[in-house]
Amino acid sequence: MSYAPFEPSSDLMKHQTHTIYAFCSHCIALCSYRYGADASRLTDNSLHTATNIGFTAYNMKHIGVKAIAKRTAKDTGKALMKDYETNPVNKNQTQPPPPSSSS
Repeated sequence: MSYAPFEPSSDLMKHQTHTIYAFCSHCIALCSYRYGADASRLTDNSLHTATNIGFTAYNMKHIGVKAIAKRTAKDTGKALMKDYETNPVNKNQTQPPPPSSSS
């Protein structure tokens, strides 16, 4: 499998992320210079929060029903196998007959 088609988009994402963080650091430096350390910390937290919200919105946009169903099926299968490994059931074994109620 070739990953060549994905390399340009990966490079673009790295560049965009670097650009966003560079912009944030310049804004924080400017606020620190003009308004002091408290305003700089507030700006830092606000910009990082906005960036995280943007990345979360982007990621949520690309999550589909198929991906959620696939993940659920994989997790269920793993849980069933783990349960089977801890409590194996022998299907060839016959169960004893139920107790009869004779009065």
